[in-house]
Amino acid sequence: MRFSVKAKLASAFGAVIALSMVTGGIAYNKLVSLENSQNEILAQTQRLSELAALTDSLQGQIRSEKNAVMALSDKDTEAFIVEAGERRATALKNYDVLYAHATEEGRRLLEVGAAKLKSLNAIGDQVMKNAKLNSNNRSAQIWADEGQPQLKSFSDAADAAYAQAAKASGTEATKALLQVQTMRLDVSRAMRTLALTFSAQSLQ
Repeated sequence: MRFSVKAKLASAFGAVIALSMVTGGIAYNKLVSLENSQNEILAQTQRLSELAALTDSLQGQIRSEKNAVMALSDKDTEAFIVEAGERRATALKNYDVLYAHATEEGRRLLEVGAAKLKSLNAIGDQVMKNAKLNSNNRSAQIWADEGQPQLKSFSDAADAAYAQAAKASGTEATKALLQVQTMRLDVSRAMRTLALTFSAQSLQ
């Protein structure tokens, strides 16, 4: 009789221990899953912040290139060309930081964008070279034949990257996406202004 009671108690105790282990295991897995989700959210927020930094530096680079073409003196032209170079270096650095933290899909999109950006920068170099000569006609021809197609290709790549980033949620994501949209508008305005300078009748 005593043996039977002891056996039952041992069995019940074993069941309790087993249940506790199962419950603990489930709780641990839930915590790990929650931690992984939080880490992914933090990583996505960081990537969106880095995307905003890249956007800002690219916007500044294009603005400096436009100002170099519009400058009224050789001194100002040179200053804007130097500024454009510095901002381009910052943009490339920001690109590398973003690429290092990007997802596999994000890296694929960034690689497409980088190829277009490289071509656009090459066109920018030619425009800057002609800005020193104040050669409106030559600059306009380069822009029409090569600059505009490259800008469109880069814009298409930016659209794809924007669509990827738009999948995220939260305040930081919204801010980053708004900055990208602002960049698009500013770049569009800058390019229209740049095109108008090619047909200017005077430096002023």
